[in-house]
Amino acid sequence: MASVHVTGNKSLLSGRRGPMRIMCANGETIVASTMGTVTLRMRSQGGTVRTVRISDVYYSEQMSANLLSAQKLCQDLKMQLTISPEGRAFMQSETGMFFPIKTQQSVLTLSGD
Repeated sequence: MASVHVTGNKSLLSGRRGPMRIMCANGETIVASTMGTVTLRMRSQGGTVRTVRISDVYYSEQMSANLLSAQKLCQDLKMQLTISPEGRAFMQSETGMFFPIKTQQSVLTLSGD
C-alpha cells in the first residue's frame, strides 16, 4: 500500500520544493526531485464536480503512473474509503459527497476530469 502520493508528471505540480528520498514497499529507495501540490477535479455520483488540492505529492521521473495513497487521501480530505467484498469501492466525505472508485486489474482508480 502506498503511503505517499507520487507522480511521474512534473507539470501537474504547483508550489514545488525538493529533492527528497522515498522508501518503496519493496525496500528500494527512489529519489523524488521535487514535491508539490496537485489540483484534481472529482465528480461525485450525483454529477457534482469538486476541486480538491492534494498536497505533498512527490515527483520522480522513474514513475510511469500517478500513485495516490488511499490512506493519506482519506486523511487529508477527511473521507472514508469503503470496499465491498465484490470489489466495488467509493469514497465518502463528512459532508455526504460520494465518489465512486473503479477497480482496474486489482488497482483502485479515482475518476476525475
